[in-house]
Amino acid sequence: MKYYIHWLTLAELTFLDEIDFILRKWNTNEVEKFALFSLQLY
Repeated sequence: MKYYIHWLTLAELTFLDEIDFILRKWNTNEVEKFALFSLQLY
């Protein structure tokens, strides 16, 4: 996800960091689907 840094705002970077944290803590299919859906909004 490093290549998103040049155009993401600080708030969006924080959002992605939270997604990354959630994926590491609860590595479930539902969380992964939510993260993929959220990333598609960009």
